[in-house]
Amino acid sequence: MIKVYINRGYVVAWCMLFFILATSYGQTADDYYDRGLKKASIDNCEKAVEHFTKAIEESGGFFEVFFERGKCFLELGEPGKALYDFNEAILINSDIAEVFFYRARAYSLTGMTSEAVVDYTEAVRLDSCHVKSYLGRATLKMQNGDKTSALEDFTKVIELGHKNSNVFFMRGKLYLSINENELALKDLDKAIYLDPDHIEAYRERGVLYYYLDSCHNAVSDISIAINNGLDNPDLYLYRADCYMKIGEYLKATEDYTVLINNYRQRNEVRYFQRAMAYFKAEEYNSAVSDFTRVLTQNLHNEKAYIFRALAYAEMDREVQAENDFRAVLAINPGNALAYEKRGILNLNNKNFEQALEDLTKAINIDPTAEAYYHRGIVYVEKDDIPNALNDFREADKMGHKKASKELELYMD
Repeated sequence: MIKVYINRGYVVAWCMLFFILATSYGQTADDYYDRGLKKASIDNCEKAVEHFTKAIEESGGFFEVFFERGKCFLELGEPGKALYDFNEAILINSDIAEVFFYRARAYSLTGMTSEAVVDYTEAVRLDSCHVKSYLGRATLKMQNGDKTSALEDFTKVIELGHKNSNVFFMRGKLYLSINENELALKDLDKAIYLDPDHIEAYRERGVLYYYLDSCHNAVSDISIAINNGLDNPDLYLYRADCYMKIGEYLKATEDYTVLINNYRQRNEVRYFQRAMAYFKAEEYNSAVSDFTRVLTQNLHNEKAYIFRALAYAEMDREVQAENDFRAVLAINPGNALAYEKRGILNLNNKNFEQALEDLTKAINIDPTAEAYYHRGIVYVEKDDIPNALNDFREADKMGHKKASKELELYMD
């Protein structure tokens, strides 16, 4: 009996070679296509393209393989190659909305927006419920300034039941751009309701509240935006203005300080705004410092002299206050506000003759309710009730809130 000895290593090697040869020569276009789909499903688009390309070489190409390879090229950032594949797919079958949607995306990425709009339109013609195409077309229309058409598309998407927070956000921004503030507010509310973490929606709604003069709401929304990284100088400026309106003066100084230090807005306007916030917060030393910074940049800023004078007066620095009033009146002898503020200051200090002179000059230059009201008080102090009543009447006509009470008091 003859014994045959077989080397196991040779057997394994021959089996592997047979498998390689069999698989190399036995692969069909469908096999390569299926492999490509598997690779694409795990986001390995480079390998997927290799398999799709082999499928095309084997078969000459068919709709699905051109379509899928085109999608992979888009993912790889090669819209030009994607366009070629989508064109080939459409030559084979032009009745599929999805391929027109993807070709529109490729056109957009290559700057061919007009062609993209045409393809999005064809996609919704083929499938009237193709949400992605309405969204794509709306975005391009919005970029091109066709706001009416963009609104129609966003509305269509919502009507189709695609109530995504971003859709309401984008439509809300569109409404803002055409001054439809109530509709914008409703959409931004909806966007935030659907996604409480939609920070951009808080920002836009906060700015809208600011322009609607709803300052408490504006502060709340803008603060959420800033605290979540959307801190830009405009937001700090809007919030500071709101803080001023609602009497949160020290918080306003903090926002102005951010603008001055972080955003290097070290200019006359910002220093003046912060100075006024300090002044209203009765932080007179800080107010004087900022008014001085303003005057360092512009020696002719009349309001800075006037309010620095008032701050000095609050600090019992009467000489500096008088010097600032003289400085502003030297620059502009017709500054009614300077006469008015100095007149009120003299009234408070019981310098009634000087107060009467200053307030009369203010009224002769530019009559205000405030000047009439305070001159009325001067007349009361001088026991000149008829003239006091005349001034209170004028102040009341101009809307001074306290004048009517003075009229009631002294007419009896």
